[in-house]
Amino acid sequence: MKSNDMATLAQIQASNPYDSTWLSANAGSGKTRVLTDRVARLLLEGVSPENILCLTYTKAAASEMQNRLFERLGKWAMLDDESLRISLTQLGIEQGLNKKHLSKLELYSLEQLRCQEA
Repeated sequence: MKSNDMATLAQIQASNPYDSTWLSANAGSGKTRVLTDRVARLLLEGVSPENILCLTYTKAAASEMQNRLFERLGKWAMLDDESLRISLTQLGIEQGLNKKHLSKLELYSLEQLRCQEA
């Protein structure tokens, strides 16, 4: 297995909302991706956006994380079921989710999702 693959597997594991994770790494190593993946997985588990708090050190980081999340949710909404299944599998979700699972996200106002500067 390539070291790249090992990093990806570690990122998938860190994004699992059922695991407690402390994330510290150099710039450009994928921290924002892991946190965005974790929030996406929480939303897919049915956690209300108003119950998710993301702490970052800068407003720019909070904004970047929010933009990435909204971009991902928008892309998922446009995918066919098979492409969505592949995307969710890459995120570490093995269950057979489809657009019905994403419809519950539409019930929430994603404006309520707060990415706060620490």
